[in-house]
Amino acid sequence: MIAAYNLKVLQQDIEIELNSNLVAFRFESDINIDIRILEQQTSKAYLVVIPVFYFIDNSGYQQIYLNVAQCSDPELNGFLCLDFSKVSNQTLFLNSQQNLRSMIDIFIYRCNDLDFYKTTVPDNCANQTDIEEIINGVNSGLKLKLLTYQYHITSQQMQVYYRNAFIYTMRDSIIQSSYQAQNQKILVKQGWSVQQLLTYQSPVQYDQYFQSYNRGYSTQIANHSEYLFVEIVMDEIIQVVKIQVVRIKIGQASQAEFTSDFNQDNQKELEENISANQQFFNMSSFKTKHLFDKFKVKCILQQNLVLNNQSQKSKLYTPQEQSFVDREKQFQDESEKIEKK
Repeated sequence: MIAAYNLKVLQQDIEIELNSNLVAFRFESDINIDIRILEQQTSKAYLVVIPVFYFIDNSGYQQIYLNVAQCSDPELNGFLCLDFSKVSNQTLFLNSQQNLRSMIDIFIYRCNDLDFYKTTVPDNCANQTDIEEIINGVNSGLKLKLLTYQYHITSQQMQVYYRNAFIYTMRDSIIQSSYQAQNQKILVKQGWSVQQLLTYQSPVQYDQYFQSYNRGYSTQIANHSEYLFVEIVMDEIIQVVKIQVVRIKIGQASQAEFTSDFNQDNQKELEENISANQQFFNMSSFKTKHLFDKFKVKCILQQNLVLNNQSQKSKLYTPQEQSFVDREKQFQDESEKIEKK
């Protein structure tokens, strides 16, 4: 495998799909103890969750109240996720150039709170003192799992992983926890004689920022009485990863076959390069039962040869070699076009 990695700051559209498992959460009253267990045992409501999706442009913003749903991924058993079915544009996006963006807010309230977002009180609220004891507990807080993807080399597929975060709560403060989702674009080239270019795009990491506000002041002045809210937005930075997958197995018979293609002067140097690269080929996770034809192997080894004089440097490609070089250039051109989109 050959890989290249770089970061870019984009002013145009950056977006990720609104997967129902994008953010999973649960409030824990103690270490790994879901508060819903306490609510079921007492038949009392302690907390209320209100998630909101925003579209923001130069003229203002539009807000959509989301529903909370069970997560569909078995790995998220015991967590709650968000239902994005009300959102017409199924993406979380950012366009800094045009001042366009969307964002997700998840507000956590005490059962009997009222403010701009929370306008009703359930009939079965627990005692206010009991609720505040939970909020102010040493180990209480909101646990998050944030969706990411990574390209798995062996299976050659994108695989799901979750980043974990925990936000501790305090009775007299409003905690704002913001997460900037960083997008990744992965370009995977497979094959030599017949090349295939695959493109993947997904969230890869989240930069976290905290702020706290005086809850009494915020309630009186700004009409915000939640004690915690999580904000998820897109980052301007995008990771671009180029991967070239090479499947190769070199045996002694094939070595002898393409070794004879080189002139006698290069014979010793070639053998040294074969020996030096043999360990890499043997350790590679891409070993297969198929042998490259002598042209393809020759192209790989030629990259490692140290040419001793100008006449060797100016050596012309054979028609097969020129075809290979042309395909390499075509791949680079296609990669650059995709990156600019």
